[in-house]
Amino acid sequence: MRSFKMNAVLIVLCATGMFLFTGCRTKYMAKIQDTPFYSVPADAQLSQTTEAIMEVGKRRNIPMTIVKPGEIEAILIGRNQVSRATVLIKYDVKRFSIIYKDSTELMYNPKTNKINHNYNNWVLRLERDLSNAYLRK
Repeated sequence: MRSFKMNAVLIVLCATGMFLFTGCRTKYMAKIQDTPFYSVPADAQLSQTTEAIMEVGKRRNIPMTIVKPGEIEAILIGRNQVSRATVLIKYDVKRFSIIYKDSTELMYNPKTNKINHNYNNWVLRLERDLSNAYLRK
């Protein structure tokens, strides 16, 4: 009887541990909205901003496609080449937003707005690099 209770306790502990471990892999999705560019020239044109953003993508090996003036689609790819997220970068000459579009293997849940923590790491690094895009030109 004692071994049955110990086995039951171990099973419950293992199940709880697995639940907590997998639950920690998702976080609330980072919201990047109206982030300013640093050191924008007073006479900056939208085409210069587009060029600066595309240069960030080139430097970071992020495939980017110009959708239309003021919008660029970027594909953030994980090291394993399987996890990926597609985001839309909406911008003007002074600020930008990064908007989630789609993902693969990142456990996105639209009801809870949670996603694998890697997504947040990717977009926060992209935000930092885009903020500094004019400084690198």
